Amino acid sequence: MYDSFKTAFLDKEWSVSLIVITGLMPFIVYFSLIGFQLIEVDDTGTWDIEILVYFILLFLSALLEEILFRFIPYTMLIKNPSLKDVLLVSLLFSVFHIFNSNINVIGIVNLIIAGVLFSLIYLKTNSILVVSFIHAFWNFAIGCLLGSNISGIKIESVFKYKPLEPFFLSGGYFGFEGSVLTGLAFLIFCVFLYHQKPNGFEKVYKPNEH
Repeated sequence: MYDSFKTAFLDKEWSVSLIVITGLMPFIVYFSLIGFQLIEVDDTGTWDIEILVYFILLFLSALLEEILFRFIPYTMLIKNPSLKDVLLVSLLFSVFHIFNSNINVIGIVNLIIAGVLFSLIYLKTNSILVVSFIHAFWNFAIGCLLGSNISGIKIESVFKYKPLEPFFLSGGYFGFEGSVLTGLAFLIFCVFLYHQKPNGFEKVYKPNEH
């Protein structure tokens, strides 16, 4: 298990284009919410050194989640994952957040889709480091920079905003991940990523043939 983890953590290239595209997602959602007048942004921004500490904590949290919900299932338990397996693992990922504050049906659905997205990233790259960084940056960008709750949890942020009704579009107090717009963005990227080749990495997503 240690050798598998070392390989998945260290021995893979960084997919720069993948990181850049996924890094843009929180800002695309943010400006979409502003454009559709679904959030009221506080014009004053405040910077605190604590935010850098939050990034480290968010990365460690994301790393732990990726080990539990991507590395262990797809390396230790499922050798040739099918789409059904990916959906099951993603459902378990959403259940992990079921007791978060302000949870709602759209939030649960979006967490399942996010689980599929992170699964596809891991299966395409076979890199715990890449998927953990992308996961952590999503949380950092929406929570520490843009002022969204992270799956219902509020932390210190540079900018702040007030969600406006209807909450199924703005995300309400669950944050970006409670918005239908976020779910749509996740879905579009999942479809895009599903059809991409693994870029030379060893582990390839191969559905089971039944």
